Amino acid sequence: MVRDGSYPIGISKTGFINEAGRCVVMETRVNNRPAIIVILGANSSATRWGDAKNILNSLATRRTV
Repeated sequence: MVRDGSYPIGISKTGFINEAGRCVVMETRVNNRPAIIVILGANSSATRWGDAKNILNSLATRRTV
């Protein structure tokens, strides 16, 4: 996701601890607006990235006023 260029990911960090499970935090821009995505407790790495991609796609298709 970071390398495919779909979104301009400025910085991202993945991790795992027992209390929070698999996690990711990333900074990006969606529709020319800043966005911070935080995922906690994913069951797998694939789930973690799938959830992040779904959130970014949802933000990208929202209408703003």
